[in-house]
Amino acid sequence: MLVIVSVTLSVAAADLLMDTVEHRRQAPFYTNLTPAELAKLPVVTSGTITGAYVDEITDLAFHEAGTPWLWAGQRQGSIEFLVKGRWNNIGCHDDRDYPYSSRPAVLFAGDSFIETMQLDVRDTFYDRLRHDRFGERFDVWACGAAGFHASRAARYFDNDPKATEVPAFRRLASLRPTYVMYVVYMGNDLRDEAGSWFEDAEGHGAPCAPRLEPGQSFLWFRVRQVADMYLTPGGADVRCLNNSFWPYVKTRIPAVEEGWRSMFEGLDRLNRTVTRRGGTLLVGMIEPFPVPYGSFAMARAIRANYPGGKALPLDLALPHTRLAAFAASRGIAFVDFSEALRGCGGRDHYYPSDSHFNAVGDRCVAAYIDAHQDTLFP
Repeated sequence: MLVIVSVTLSVAAADLLMDTVEHRRQAPFYTNLTPAELAKLPVVTSGTITGAYVDEITDLAFHEAGTPWLWAGQRQGSIEFLVKGRWNNIGCHDDRDYPYSSRPAVLFAGDSFIETMQLDVRDTFYDRLRHDRFGERFDVWACGAAGFHASRAARYFDNDPKATEVPAFRRLASLRPTYVMYVVYMGNDLRDEAGSWFEDAEGHGAPCAPRLEPGQSFLWFRVRQVADMYLTPGGADVRCLNNSFWPYVKTRIPAVEEGWRSMFEGLDRLNRTVTRRGGTLLVGMIEPFPVPYGSFAMARAIRANYPGGKALPLDLALPHTRLAAFAASRGIAFVDFSEALRGCGGRDHYYPSDSHFNAVGDRCVAAYIDAHQDTLFP
C-alpha cells in the first residue's frame, strides 16, 4: 500500500510539474484592443467569470458584411483573449474587401480555424502570407465560419439557394480565385457533416462516468485525477471520448464513416465547381489538440479528461492516411497542417482552453505554406 501511495504521489507531482511548465509557455492574455478601449470594458483576466459576463462584453453580428465585432474566449473562468475585427464585403474576417486587385488569388476556406476570430487580422496566417514572397505572387483571401464543413462550403460556391445560414457568403460564388484550399478540421468537420449520426451514437447506452473537477484542495484533486489516469483500467466506450477524436479510433464507427462519406461528396462537388471556373482545389487538414504532438500527449489528454475511453485503441495516422488517399485519387494537392506545427517545434500553437490556433500556430502555418508554395501553388 505504501508503495502504491508513493508511486501515485510521485506521478501526480510529475504530472503537475509538466502542467506548470506548459502553462508558463502560454501567453496569459491576448488582445488587440488599445489600453483606452480596454479601460471602457469590465475585462477580467483572472478570477472567475460567467457565460453571462462574456455575453455582456462581446458584440457580434454574425458575418454581416461591413460590420465590426468584438469576441472573447474563456480560460478556466477568466478571459483568454479579447479580439476586435471586421467582417468584409462578403462576411469574412479581414480588413480588405474581395477582390482587392486584378492579380491571381488564393482563397482559403474552412471553419472557425479559417474564421480566426481569436486573432487580430495581422496575426492570421493569411495576412502574414501577404507580406512574404507568397504575397508577391498572389492576393490572399480567407473565408471561414464556425460550423462550416465541405458540403456547406460547396453549396455557397455553387450559389445554391439552400445556402442561407450566412447570406453574405453567397458572394463567394462571384469570386474567381486561381486556387482554393479547403481546410478540413478533423473530427469536427465529420461531426458537422453527419450531425444526426453522431447524436444517435452518443445518445444510446449507459452514461459515462463524470470527469473529476477541481475542489477545495487542488493537490487532492490532482492525486485523484492521476490515480484515475494511471492506476485504474478505464473504459473502452467511444461515447466517453470527445467525438473530435473518434476518427483516430481503430474500431469502425458508423457515424464517422457517414461523416467521411458526406465530406468526400462535398469535396467532390467543390472540386467540380472550382475546376469548372478555371481554378484548382487543394485540401488541407488541421487536427485537434493535442494530436499533432504525438501518442504520448494524446494518451495523457484522454486519460485526464476522458477516462471512460482511455482503453480504446487509437491510430493517429488514420485521418491523414484516409484524407491524403482521397486527395491523391482526385489529383488534389494535400497539406497536413500538423507537419507545420511539428516543424516549428514546441507545443504552444493552440490556445489552452479555446483550442484554436494562437498567433504562434498561425505564424507556423504561414511559414510552412510560404516555404512550400512552389510545389503547392505552381
